[in-house]
Amino acid sequence: MKDVPTTKQRNRLVELMNSRGTGVTGGADLLDDAASAARILGLFTPEAGQGGGLQQISPEVREIRSALAEIVAHPGSRTAWAALNRLAEQVRFAARLQRGKRPELEPRSGNRVVACVLKDVVELMDRGEWERFKHCARDECSSTFFDATRSKTQRWCSYANCGNLMNVAAYRARTR
Repeated sequence: MKDVPTTKQRNRLVELMNSRGTGVTGGADLLDDAASAARILGLFTPEAGQGGGLQQISPEVREIRSALAEIVAHPGSRTAWAALNRLAEQVRFAARLQRGKRPELEPRSGNRVVACVLKDVVELMDRGEWERFKHCARDECSSTFFDATRSKTQRWCSYANCGNLMNVAAYRARTR
């Protein structure tokens, strides 16, 4: 059985990283649109999704989105890891400890959206799932996806879109 909170965390991180203007969004930055931004930020904190205004999108939200996408595309990027750690220093967490359960982090101060994003990243890293976030192999797409395959070898964001295009292109190149 899948862990529902983990699936929710994965999905909202993918949604945030793909909001930057990837093949999935047709090149449009979804944080520039008030309704889309409210929907995406509302995945992390309900209060961020209620305002609907662009004034609540702080530079830190855009920075963490860029840092995470860069880390997925280039895991060894020192500048992206440094940016992520710098953002982590700006928020404070409290640990909620319960007998027989995993410890939970609760954001206490700093940018709430950034804190919730960092909480998701930390928990997914702790579960060993962070390495399953991948960058689509199709250059025109550049989307982020979560590789849920058993073999951890998924290369495209979806087979219906990018995978099929890449396989058809490879087939045509071979038969020429």
